Amino acid sequence: MTKCKLFFKNNIIVIFSLLFVVFLGTFLRFWRIDTAPKGALIDELHFGYLAKSLITTGKDEHGESWPVIFEGFGDRKLPAMAYLDIPSVAIFGLTIAAIRIPSALSGSLLILVSYWLLWEITQRKKWALFAALITAISPWSFFLSRFGFESNLALLGLSIGLAALFTAERTSKKLWYIISALGMALTWYSYIAYRPITVVILFVYAVMKLGSGFKENKKTILLIFITFIIAISPLLTPKSISVNNTRVGQVGIGSETGTVLIINEKRTFCATQLPRLLCDIAWNKPTYMFKELTHRYLMAFSPEFLVTKGELSTDFLTVDAFGQFFSILYPLIFAGLAGFAFTKKTPLTKIQKWIILLGLLISPIPSAIVGEPQKVRISALFPFLLITITYGAVVVENFLKTKLLRTIFYLGLILVLFGYSFLYNMEYFGVHTTQYEYKYQSYLPTLHRYLDTLSKNAVINIVPFYSDPLMFHAFYTNMDPSVYQSLAVLDNYDGASFRHTVELGNVWSHKYSPEYLSCWGQENNKQVFFVTNVEQKQLKYSHVEKSANGVNTYVYVYDVSRYMLKEDCETATNL
Repeated sequence: MTKCKLFFKNNIIVIFSLLFVVFLGTFLRFWRIDTAPKGALIDELHFGYLAKSLITTGKDEHGESWPVIFEGFGDRKLPAMAYLDIPSVAIFGLTIAAIRIPSALSGSLLILVSYWLLWEITQRKKWALFAALITAISPWSFFLSRFGFESNLALLGLSIGLAALFTAERTSKKLWYIISALGMALTWYSYIAYRPITVVILFVYAVMKLGSGFKENKKTILLIFITFIIAISPLLTPKSISVNNTRVGQVGIGSETGTVLIINEKRTFCATQLPRLLCDIAWNKPTYMFKELTHRYLMAFSPEFLVTKGELSTDFLTVDAFGQFFSILYPLIFAGLAGFAFTKKTPLTKIQKWIILLGLLISPIPSAIVGEPQKVRISALFPFLLITITYGAVVVENFLKTKLLRTIFYLGLILVLFGYSFLYNMEYFGVHTTQYEYKYQSYLPTLHRYLDTLSKNAVINIVPFYSDPLMFHAFYTNMDPSVYQSLAVLDNYDGASFRHTVELGNVWSHKYSPEYLSCWGQENNKQVFFVTNVEQKQLKYSHVEKSANGVNTYVYVYDVSRYMLKEDCETATNL
């Protein structure tokens, strides 16, 4: 019997179990990927249109050829998702399914990588399978994989980097060190929050290895860092490095306009009761930011965020009554931490233990700088919590003395997870995507296709009540990117350094009033349509977009060409 046949015979249950878990996770990520929800988020849609632009013109929407950093809306987008969208957009066209396929594939691959990662740590196939199952059905990875979130690519890269690093530790083969460095480098092309995390992990690993034997390990460390630096070298230009400052300046805690107002309000109330000096010492930017950052950091480990409620500020990113993992797994986090701290006989090496603990400690920090924890921003925490949960299950199993109790624990855990998964998916597919259809902007595909049927000689002004209406229009009408590049008129940069397209031929996105547009249209002999989410009771609409149940009206389209009388336009001074 050949080695291959012997391996298959000895591992047939594990192989078929893993195939089942991968199939299940892949099915959940791809089923109704284009209709649940049927509206695209602005970033995933933008990446898809960038891919089409690169396919047809070799340039982004601003006319720059094959950029490493995309100017975007002034947000300086990283390149991984745009380039990975190219094959699916080339094959399936500019569709919602096409722009989500790379993320869904990444999430499916993450199931296999999770098995690999936990096998390296526990050296036990059933617990590696358990980790793969958690990845396949838990809300965190599922939700990231259902949308074109670039952080999902970074999560896959980080997980590959960790798994390959631990394999390299076990085998001492150079190839695994190279794969680890490449996996870490992939995160730099995907999501900015991963950059400091990967650098710190590699640096601490290097210090520990060199500390245990400088002469023996210096070549290994050089190999890792040379590979890593070569891989990220296209991102080391001044323009690429400026992405860090741009994003922090746009969404970091220091950019929050309400901070000064809150501090001043607290000082004012405080000064009525206590000396002003004490109030100024208690309420200032450093103390406020310290308290806020501490709160956000600790929230990342709270049961509310992880298992019961999820995101508190962005309800459409959270399925009702579910966090990032299923509730039964939360106690295993503490069991895992206890195992790291107190278990003497453990399959973990010293380096593995310290990297895991380091990952748990530093992964929430970039997200805390931006805001309260969100599954997208804080996705780097996922593999470290997955390891902790799985190791916690190993600790509990070892604590149980009889084989019967261990079997009951293991099977019971799996059955409860499947039960939770059934309820979660019923909620997501049956309720959530319809309940939040307005926030998913599921009405926009039909709206923009209707607008595209209007006369090309008419002017259509879409009030910007949602982000970047003209990019949505280009996407949903499958506009030729070369036409977009030639017609786009950009607004000035705003206070947060964002810049948006405000005119695209006859389609505009200005904050003009219907009165102004009516007078402008008469003066220029143009038919003018006014698109808004606010009903204009003085006008008769020509088209509306309603909710799926027909109860709520989301958008009104008005023909305002003859709304104002010509003599009123001549005397009006402030329209």
